[in-house]
Amino acid sequence: SSAASDVYKRQLDDSTKAAICQAYDTVDEACTDIIGIYEGMSEREHRAFDIGEAYGKICSTRDKLDKLRGGDGNEH
Repeated sequence: SSAASDVYKRQLDDSTKAAICQAYDTVDEACTDIIGIYEGMSEREHRAFDIGEAYGKICSTRDKLDKLRGGDGNEH
């Protein structure tokens, strides 16, 4: 069991670390871009963006709840 655990940890470290770091870098760049765009928006655009963000979170939560109920999360 300990040997299997060691293999899993090593496999995760060796094969996944670079992919995680690359994904993090991509997300970090995207967040920086979005922040730059957001900072250049007017107050009205901020409100519209914020409403869109809230709507996205509502839809995501609804889909997760649908999956918990046994749906595929794509009913809507």
